[in-house]
Amino acid sequence: MNTLDLEQLVAFAQSGSLSAVAQQFSISQPSVTRAMQRLEETFGATLFSRTKNRIELNEVGQFAAHEAQCGALRGIVQRPSG
Repeated sequence: MNTLDLEQLVAFAQSGSLSAVAQQFSISQPSVTRAMQRLEETFGATLFSRTKNRIELNEVGQFAAHEAQCGALRGIVQRPSG
C-alpha cells in the first residue's frame, strides 16, 4: 500500500466509479482495481461490497476513505517508488 493507493480510495469514495478514478489518475481501470485489492490485503478487511455489475464502499471502506482523506493513515503507508 502506498499514498497513491489511498488517494485512489478517496477518489473512489468521491466518485463511486473505478473508471472515473482511472481517468482522473491517467491509469487503466485494472490498475485501480489492483490498488483497491492491495488496500484490502493491507487492512485485512473487505472495503467494498461487490455485485456482478457494481462496486461500492462498505462501512469499513467508508471509514478507511474518511481516515485517508483526513490524513490519519499517512504514518502507515509507503511513498510510491519511481
